Amino acid sequence: MMSGITSTVGKQLIGLAAREHRSCLARFYTACGLLMAIILGPVFDALALLFAPVSILAPLTGVEISLNIALAPCILKESVKITHVVGTVFVGIGAALAAAVVSSHETQVPSKEEELEHLLFRLPVACYLALVFLAMLVSAITLRHNPKGSDTKSRAIALGVAAGTLQG
Repeated sequence: MMSGITSTVGKQLIGLAAREHRSCLARFYTACGLLMAIILGPVFDALALLFAPVSILAPLTGVEISLNIALAPCILKESVKITHVVGTVFVGIGAALAAAVVSSHETQVPSKEEELEHLLFRLPVACYLALVFLAMLVSAITLRHNPKGSDTKSRAIALGVAAGTLQG
């Protein structure tokens, strides 16, 4: 829960920074937001894994999205549309299904270095890493051609893809 709350507050601060006209305050919001979203959130995620299995923690990822929808009208003065609510419901359903699938299979932690290498040096892992790299590259190119203030849909999508890739 702390991870979701911390990451949500961090993202809200980054959103406030984009709307803030005083550069000193905007930089402060950005620094605090990045610290919370990129460093503290994942640290809380890792700490949570010490106390509970992934199958229990996975559904809690929907908390962050739900909190964003609840806080955006209050903090960022954004309107919540029905598509946002439907999307949040789908994320919640997906997280619950993922938890059900993961908990239905026995998962073992690799005990030897060879087992770990066998898990990591496989084609699916290489494909995943290639897709992450490609997503970040396309996002970077898109953002370079659509600078801050251009307010294009491609910029918004690129920011979402980059944030989602870094987050998950």
